[in-house]
Amino acid sequence: MDSISAVKNGEVDSVREMLRQNPELAQSEQDGASAVPWAIYTGRRDIADLLIDSAIPLNIYEGSAAGRHAVRHLLQAGANPNLQAEGFTALRTAASNGDAEIARMLLAKGADTSLKTPVGQTAYDLAKAAGHEEVAQMIAGS
Repeated sequence: MDSISAVKNGEVDSVREMLRQNPELAQSEQDGASAVPWAIYTGRRDIADLLIDSAIPLNIYEGSAAGRHAVRHLLQAGANPNLQAEGFTALRTAASNGDAEIARMLLAKGADTSLKTPVGQTAYDLAKAAGHEEVAQMIAGS
């Protein structure tokens, strides 16, 4: 069984044993997400804490896809709010989706509003283009 399946199935002991044998297993990906966001998304905070405590890299961009609780949990654990994946950051994703709560959390933790997509768009540009005025103004005012 891989680590993602163990997380999805809530098998704490299996995850613990996998981490003991090979801490890098926690970083394996399935369906485009690593183990921490899966643990948070499936409501397994006990497993998420175990993975975070094992000092695996925390991917805030993946967490933003799992929702507000995931972002909050990852930021509290020290995730970098400016991590880029495929040309996007969690802030640019929140801006595109109009998610003011996630944008607010990311900005409070130092998300860089000047980072641009490969085609030169900032989070502000994305929020404006999508018609998310509240998020655009929040980003502009930070």
